[in-house]
Amino acid sequence: HWCKPYILTVAALHIANGVSETEFVPDIEITREQGAVFLYRAAQNKAVKLEGVSTVFTDENEISSYAKEAIYKLSGSGIINGKGDNIFAPKDQMTRAEAAKLIYGLTKLCK
Repeated sequence: HWCKPYILTVAALHIANGVSETEFVPDIEITREQGAVFLYRAAQNKAVKLEGVSTVFTDENEISSYAKEAIYKLSGSGIINGKGDNIFAPKDQMTRAEAAKLIYGLTKLCK
């Protein structure tokens, strides 16, 4: 697969896990909460301080427990936001534009 070297890197850095112990499935779409977790783990690997007061999302009960810390830390740092009306939509597919915004926001904090 064309992205095998990248998969090996993010797996080694514990940024992304596969769908099982032996399978990664690189061509599936990811959710907004999964994307937030990946970015949060990357920030932790780079020791980026994520500070600030987070938005309280009205659909918080839909956010998986494994993703809550990541979403609220990224929200407090101004990297991630909701889709309007304080809705995060954690199970929606993450768009390329949303992923680019997250990556850009993290790179600004790394300077």
